[in-house]
Amino acid sequence: MTLALLLTVICHAQENNDIYSIELAPFNTTVSDFGASFYENGIVFASNRDSSIVINRRHFVKGKKRPFYQLFTYNSERGVTKRMKRVVNKKYHESTVAITADGNTMYFTRNNYFHGKFKTDDEGLNRLKIYKVVKVNGAWENVEELPFNSDLYSTAHPTLNSDQTKLYFASDRDGTYGLSDIYYVEIHSDNSYGTPVNLGAVINTAGNDTFPFLGENGNLYFSSDGHAGHGGLDVFESKATTGFTTVRNLGSEINGVSDDFNFIIKEDLNTGYFSSNRVNGVGDDDIYTFVREKAVEEKCIQFVTGNIVDESNMQPILGALITLKTAEGKQIDQQINKDNNSYKFSIDCDKNYTVFATKESYSSNFTFIKQQDEKGILANLSLSKMIVKKEDGSVLVNINPIYFDFDKDNIRPDAVLELEKVIVIMNNYPELIIESGSHTDARGNDAYNIDLSSRRAKSTVDYLLSRGIDSNRISGKGYGERMLTNHCGNSVKCSKKEHQLNRRTEFVILNPETLRTP
Repeated sequence: MTLALLLTVICHAQENNDIYSIELAPFNTTVSDFGASFYENGIVFASNRDSSIVINRRHFVKGKKRPFYQLFTYNSERGVTKRMKRVVNKKYHESTVAITADGNTMYFTRNNYFHGKFKTDDEGLNRLKIYKVVKVNGAWENVEELPFNSDLYSTAHPTLNSDQTKLYFASDRDGTYGLSDIYYVEIHSDNSYGTPVNLGAVINTAGNDTFPFLGENGNLYFSSDGHAGHGGLDVFESKATTGFTTVRNLGSEINGVSDDFNFIIKEDLNTGYFSSNRVNGVGDDDIYTFVREKAVEEKCIQFVTGNIVDESNMQPILGALITLKTAEGKQIDQQINKDNNSYKFSIDCDKNYTVFATKESYSSNFTFIKQQDEKGILANLSLSKMIVKKEDGSVLVNINPIYFDFDKDNIRPDAVLELEKVIVIMNNYPELIIESGSHTDARGNDAYNIDLSSRRAKSTVDYLLSRGIDSNRISGKGYGERMLTNHCGNSVKCSKKEHQLNRRTEFVILNPETLRTP
């Protein structure tokens, strides 16, 4: 392809098995045609054919003088090609377009030429920029430069996500992994823009990563000479369902030894366009149409295994119920770990899951399983006994104490998780009666701390009542600073962390004789 429209002056992937039927588009010429984007009843594309707007201006392509690239539209229903109006096409290069779903806003690439001024960087190079134009009464007007452009580097080849909240593009700005990387910016509701975000090392390489396109399903298609390919620029795909964590080469039908780039597709129809300078074309760069037949993909299966142990002594807990759920909470499978104290589930590689373990008289526990390529995932789970006996003879609900902020009595989000465990225990033991004992640190006077701890006890009780616990089964008492867990008494200098250990609520079982023997 033409070097001028890479991002500088020179401006390991899996391969898929899709089948493509490819044809040369009918509007190609003997010069260069490339960079199709879907537009109205067809496409808009770049070409340096002689019907360009200013035919007396030329630049050199492979030693020959050619007109600068201009934008053209092709109506696929009528088979008609037209040059876009002068508000878009100026003296120098224009190319690669992104258009909003309503057709009223267009982003396009142009040389750094605006309001009649041709600008260069410190080395005398004219860079590329992205511009925006809007449609007023059916005509394109009000061209404006995007704020994240620069005279010092190129910003080019825009594409929009499906809800037009993000604009993706290629750039060789500072901070890239290679010659050019793919970025995106947030488009805010007031039409301002966020800070450019690099898509990271999974997508971007030490080479050229450029010409991004977002399909309706959110899948990213882009061209690269840094990922393993067939030669020159190849087209790659990264799926939105995996969060752009894997990259696949589109295969030898789309990619050859030449440059293959600017792949666009209507994913619901499996049809689209791409550009290439392969030898069977009619010009320097040509646009090809394709129909894709999706290959039946071999399903990737992996296994998650693990053991269930007692948190206090790491001894096996047999007879635990282990449940596999999707990330959305749908139950997939259940097992009980038996003599060998292990469980094993088969899961899909490209999905997230949660594994839960429960056992009577123990608090439940869970772990997240994230999508990954490893065939075997180890996920051991430890359970803690719900009820323990202290040295002073009192019997406690075995959860982590819930803590409060300094001089506060509200329930913190981290406390909610522990209170939910209390609810499970009280539901498992319907005769259990529990006292919520709340405490403060030693700062403040004794009377105030009694009042503060009483308010903390009330907040705790109120939460449990709101979750359906009978008021006859739960009571609260404030102990102030009388039962500190450490040395941080009056006039003792302690850290914030040490004081935090005293601002707590503990749950004492008032009728332990009703407990069933586990």
